[in-house]
Amino acid sequence: MPVSWRIALGVSVLWASAYAVAALAGDFAFVPPPHVRREMTEAALEPAFRWASMINATVAFFALAALAMRHPRLRAAEKVGWILAMMFLFPLVAAPFWYLHVWRAPA
Repeated sequence: MPVSWRIALGVSVLWASAYAVAALAGDFAFVPPPHVRREMTEAALEPAFRWASMINATVAFFALAALAMRHPRLRAAEKVGWILAMMFLFPLVAAPFWYLHVWRAPA
């Protein structure tokens, strides 16, 4: 895999992890409560940002899962373990998997 693809996947994983932490920890705390009045221009990009983040997280998960399944040095149990760990602990597991098995992999 070329270095530019590795970097792009790494940025995608970091964005997805940050989004997952924000979604789990703050329940989208960056969105004001419904009783607060706000300008329409202020809220124009919020739905687009949320959808882009959800799509990015989904694509990042499936890309890492596909890389795990095709990784020649991982045994079957390790592949399943990595994928299950990413399913349930994505913010904690995705970045280490990317570093260990994507970034350090030979070009």
